Amino acid sequence: MPSAPAALSWSMRSQNSSSLTTEWRLHHPFSASGSIQDNLFNNWWTSIYGSINDANFAIDYIPASSDPTFTPELQKKYIGVAKMMRGFAYLYLTTLWGDVPLHKSFITKVADSYVAKSPKSEILEFVIEDLEYATENIPDTWEGDDAGLPAKAAAAGLLAKAYLYAKDFPSAEIAAKSALDIADASGYGLMDDYVEMMSYESQPNKEFIFSFDFLPNDATMTN
Repeated sequence: MPSAPAALSWSMRSQNSSSLTTEWRLHHPFSASGSIQDNLFNNWWTSIYGSINDANFAIDYIPASSDPTFTPELQKKYIGVAKMMRGFAYLYLTTLWGDVPLHKSFITKVADSYVAKSPKSEILEFVIEDLEYATENIPDTWEGDDAGLPAKAAAAGLLAKAYLYAKDFPSAEIAAKSALDIADASGYGLMDDYVEMMSYESQPNKEFIFSFDFLPNDATMTN
């Protein structure tokens, strides 16, 4: 059974990534403390928009796969992962900067990256739409080569947070209860020993719903 990365070529996505990174670094204004020259905020901004463009690539081009075994039904869970990551990225952006540019499709031309900022309320609506799709379509667990992809509980938890940040408190309460039920059914829960939970040897453990693994002693990876 193919996975999305195996069914797609990423050459198109990577072709303009360097140019787009430069443009995002230059023309998107900051409204948080620190100037555009501030490396920390600059790197956050550009890396998040790079992640969004990656997600948009998957969302736009997974349905175009020519692999007959990669059916529309099978595609939904991978599109769900991409929408979760896009929703996560925009939730992070709008929490830090409020109104931000909204890119809903994969960008292939640098000129297309020039768009006006969208209101925070519109960003949050878009985030909620993405996370609802993700929660509905991402499986409870992943197996084989897909092990490590974000599971349904992660999407459900982010959806509850998005409703909360949007100040839709009734929906946030419903989504939070649903997220807890999904997490419980998936085997997540609190560990008895906090020190053990944080220890290297125990990770990942049942408290880790959404996390990124590092490759130890890999010269290509940085903090």
